[in-house]
Amino acid sequence: MNNIIFLLLICIVALIINLVATPFLISLSHKKRWYDITNDRKIHSGNMPRIGGVGIFISFLLTVFLFVVICKFTDFDLNTISRYHYLFLAAGFLIITILGVADDFVSIRAWHKLLIQLTAALIVSFGGFNFEFFYIPFLAQDIPLGLFSHVITVFWIISLCNAINLMDGMDGLAGGIALIASFFYGIIFLITQNYTAASLSFILFGTILGFLVFNFPPAKIFMGDSGSLLLGFCLAVIPLINNIGGGSSQTIFMPLIVLIIPVLDMIAAILRRRRRKLSIASSDREHVHHKLIDFGLSQKKILFVIYLFSIFAGLTGFLYAFLENRKLDSGFMVFITTWAVFTSLFLVLHYKNKARKKTSF
Repeated sequence: MNNIIFLLLICIVALIINLVATPFLISLSHKKRWYDITNDRKIHSGNMPRIGGVGIFISFLLTVFLFVVICKFTDFDLNTISRYHYLFLAAGFLIITILGVADDFVSIRAWHKLLIQLTAALIVSFGGFNFEFFYIPFLAQDIPLGLFSHVITVFWIISLCNAINLMDGMDGLAGGIALIASFFYGIIFLITQNYTAASLSFILFGTILGFLVFNFPPAKIFMGDSGSLLLGFCLAVIPLINNIGGGSSQTIFMPLIVLIIPVLDMIAAILRRRRRKLSIASSDREHVHHKLIDFGLSQKKILFVIYLFSIFAGLTGFLYAFLENRKLDSGFMVFITTWAVFTSLFLVLHYKNKARKKTSF
């Protein structure tokens, strides 16, 4: 019980820090005229500050530092990794945040962004947070990945960074999805006794909640690329924290359930752009929230729908973890079923939207 109270307290600390930091960033942005650029893809008008991700970074890192210090000098036995490993994590978080801030202000080229994301991911991977084995379900067999462990880890981290980044197209959307995901991460890692990952998940939850107070429609500030990339980075790395010394690819099954909406949206965007022979880094107005807008839903109704399905995905991820914790591979059919159901829903939305556009002409 003491550990749960402590987790609640550090979550509240992260919330308070960001509740203080974000208004300062809003005021600073207005003074410096650091505004988001409007275009036909953006669902807002007027001058909107875009450095909310800086507040997320500051509150998250400060609270993690406080967590490590408290665990060191008290009897709270929640931290299982060394200060050495935290340095690699902090370096990765810092690089990805700086990349996001720079891109918000000067619009970095796609391949430059990819190289910097690659650098941040490699630092974390070589710091010990990686997949070292490929797990084969039902055979209970781990195949050593060797040097490919870093390749797969980097691909995983970069993919989730960009999946969350692509969802950042509406007030409260990317932040809300990340908030729900971090909450279920925290619960799942707590019941599976991965206390460090649970602690960082709840810290992230408090941090995002503090930001959403100012980002829920009508927003007073955007997280920008600095926020969306950082959230994706955190949600990719936190599941790897318990894997110091040999993580398995089985680790990604739970996050792929909890984050199924942004992952499917990213896959759909890649397939759509390749089919049209466009760069996968090109932009369009056909993400899931754009499709829901085309059906006439308001921003708050869209958030309600996506939040509801995200909560369902989180509960399904919890069921997967609960079953796996009782018996190996007993939850794998939950993973398969969830992906089949959500993929079908995405296809139905796509084709109904396509049919609606044809009849409107």
